[in-house]
Amino acid sequence: MKKFFKARPITVSHTKYSVSQIFRHYILYIEFGCFKLVFETLTKGTTIMNNVIVYSKNNCMQCRMTKRYLKEHNVQFEERNINQQPQYLDYLKQQGYQSVPVVMPGNSDPIVGFRPDSLKGLVG
Repeated sequence: MKKFFKARPITVSHTKYSVSQIFRHYILYIEFGCFKLVFETLTKGTTIMNNVIVYSKNNCMQCRMTKRYLKEHNVQFEERNINQQPQYLDYLKQQGYQSVPVVMPGNSDPIVGFRPDSLKGLVG
């Protein structure tokens, strides 16, 4: 397959995107034999915070709903399951938490339980 462009970062609204990010998040159209990228609104569906940690456990409905909400709104997160990794259970108890899910965004207050109103703050 012939390459039509060089793989270099593309800057949009002062943010650099790799070519793979462009193809993953945006629509590629072919018009009149040329490639033309048509960009969706950049604020819709983009991730504001990359360092979100979700503490969860198996068979927890609120945990599932929280993870689904974050996935549907394209918020990247790291899941720490207390059933599979018991050291995180000890950590949560030391912090004073008694239930899961616990969502810990990098630079704001933790969210305990499935709280869509609070989770909106993580979405652009």
